Amino acid sequence: MKPADGIATRFSALAAWLVRDPRLRAVLSNSSLLTIGLGAVAASNIVTLTIIARTLGPETLSIIVLVVAHVGVMERLCATEVWQTFVKFGADARERDDDDALARLAGFCFSFEIVAVLATVALSLTLAKPVAAALGWPNEVAALVPAYAWHCLVNFINTPIGVLRSFGLFRTLAVIDIASAVVKVVLVVAAVLADAPLVAYVVALAAATGLRGLLMLIASLRALNRQNAAPRFAGLAQTTRTPRLMSFTFSCYATSVSTLPINFLDVVVVSKTLGASAVGGYRLMLQVTQLFDRLINPIYQAIYPELAAMVARDGLKPALRLGAKSIVGLTAVVAVLAAALAFTTEIWIPLLFGAAFSFLIVPTKVLFAVKTLVAMNAIVDALCLASGRAWLRTAASATSNLAFVVALYVFSDRFGLIGAASAFGVYVLCDVAIKSVGIWLAARRADEGTPSPKSATPHAD
Repeated sequence: MKPADGIATRFSALAAWLVRDPRLRAVLSNSSLLTIGLGAVAASNIVTLTIIARTLGPETLSIIVLVVAHVGVMERLCATEVWQTFVKFGADARERDDDDALARLAGFCFSFEIVAVLATVALSLTLAKPVAAALGWPNEVAALVPAYAWHCLVNFINTPIGVLRSFGLFRTLAVIDIASAVVKVVLVVAAVLADAPLVAYVVALAAATGLRGLLMLIASLRALNRQNAAPRFAGLAQTTRTPRLMSFTFSCYATSVSTLPINFLDVVVVSKTLGASAVGGYRLMLQVTQLFDRLINPIYQAIYPELAAMVARDGLKPALRLGAKSIVGLTAVVAVLAAALAFTTEIWIPLLFGAAFSFLIVPTKVLFAVKTLVAMNAIVDALCLASGRAWLRTAASATSNLAFVVALYVFSDRFGLIGAASAFGVYVLCDVAIKSVGIWLAARRADEGTPSPKSATPHAD
């Protein structure tokens, strides 16, 4: 037997083992739809960054990255991540066929998001100049922030994502992602053909992002109306007096804020250690390797509602078995893809981005190696959240992000972009270790017959 035939046989056996579980088969079916949509988003991000990089060069690309990062930090500070609340408590309300509780839950989530959107825009505009001056960023960054921040006013995505995931409308999510991805590429290409100024590229990115949020909002409201659960704001005071719901919501918010280093503050750190001009190359490297995050994210989106329902219905142990099986299969797939891309970076990086970005070849290899852990990280996170251990998740996220930002500062200052890539490994290993210990202790309590109050799905009313 040829080596290639042996590898193909092993992967066929692995695939057969994975799809034997009907719940995992349903998850993979739903996630395949999301993969198409998020794959289109990932492709459009790479295409648009490639076009901008080749047209404007590394330094101008860095200006755009800093604008997006500034607004992203403010958005993360204000975003409540209420989609997780809707999925968690919505599953319980739907189990009880309680449309009234579902409607009040939707009103609660949308109320939080309205406040978050307004606060994001206000902070982005108010702090643009002080932040740029304090960090030594180019003057163009503060001037371009208003051209990008406006999209937040229509970017209601948190609650809509939770609604669409809960109702199994994965095809709708995929269509919206594809549409917004196409619009983004078209607008950026139009800016290039028109030889437009830098602000036109920023507006193009904002318009595509805003369109995605607006379409998700419309689709989610239609889905709620069909369920006879249109958002109800009248019972908001009663809903906010539910301790478990509020605790879960604020723990998710705290977790979201704690992820600032891994999502946006990394750009700030790199701009301090390597200079603002290096930010464009760093972000380009991340965008390419985020292919694996985009590949795993649909699995996460699809498996989290399934795990939450399993915990509510059957307890933690069956959910753990499904999670373990998912980790094994997905890590094998990611490892093969990462190896193939890492060994060919010398070919496709200069070809795609130009010879000016050849300095990314070795750091990208290192980051591809780290990304083989992304499947394990995502599934463990979904298990932690579905089991109701939101505060454990918050503690793990805060600790791992702190470890990441320290490692990023030290490693990038000493080893450049190779060190920056290595810092992501510190983050993933720390995050997975803490959450795994917490889930293992919960499983032991379940074996001993000791009920854990946090493992029960709390009611929304």
